[in-house]
Amino acid sequence: MMKTAILCAAVALAACSTGYRTEEDSAKMRAEIDDRTIESRVRIALSTDEITRGEPIEVQCVEGTVYLRGSPAEDSEVAVRARALALGVEGVRKVTVRFQSD
Repeated sequence: MMKTAILCAAVALAACSTGYRTEEDSAKMRAEIDDRTIESRVRIALSTDEITRGEPIEVQCVEGTVYLRGSPAEDSEVAVRARALALGVEGVRKVTVRFQSD
């Protein structure tokens, strides 16, 4: 009986110390990592393109949807190019552009 209690305590301790996660937690973590990866790749694409380089464009990704915000007008060449660049990044499902002119 005492050996069983010690064994159960050891298993519980091991599970806690190894960072045991549920399947849902793991899926959420993968999605967050994927979103951060997508954000980084979109930022790189924007910062290396002749048209969008240096433009104040914020990038956020949530579950594969990229949100671009900034000050270029939505119908400007910068906005059109930013949208096209974001759509070209692997993993991007949709791009929402919310630009406004000053």
